[in-house]
Amino acid sequence: MNNSLLNFSKKFHKTLLISILITFLSISNFDDLGVPAQFFFPGSDKIIHFIMYFTLSLVFTLEYYYYAINSNKRKLIFINLLPLLLSISFEFIQEFFTTSRNGSFYDEIFNIVGILTAIPTFYTIKNWRFVKTIIIFPFKAA
Repeated sequence: MNNSLLNFSKKFHKTLLISILITFLSISNFDDLGVPAQFFFPGSDKIIHFIMYFTLSLVFTLEYYYYAINSNKRKLIFINLLPLLLSISFEFIQEFFTTSRNGSFYDEIFNIVGILTAIPTFYTIKNWRFVKTIIIFPFKAA
C-alpha cells in the first residue's frame, strides 16, 4: 500500500468509516435489512439524515483540524463542501439509479442542516481534550 494512502487512512479513519456507513445506508433497501417497523415513526428518516451528515461533517472537520499543517477558518468551512457534495450525490443516485430508494428534497435539507450545525459545534468543542483523544485514537498524530 502506498505510504501516503496509508498515512491518509490513518489520519482520516473515522471519516472514511462514517462515509462507508453512509454509503451503505444510502443505497440499501431497509425492507431487505429486516429493520423492525417500530424503530420508524413519521419523520424518523429526517432525524437519521441530520445525524448522519452532522456526524460526518463534525468528525471530518475535527480530523482535518488536528492533522492539517495550517488549517485556517476558510479551509475548515470549505472542507464541509465535501459532505455536502456526497449528500447531493446520494440523493441523485437514490432518485435515478435505485429502484428501492427515492431522492428527496427534504432529506437534502436535513443533510444540509446537519452539516451547518456541525460547523459551530466544531468551534465549540475543538479544544476539548476529550474530543481530541477520541478523534486521534487509536492512531497518534503523524
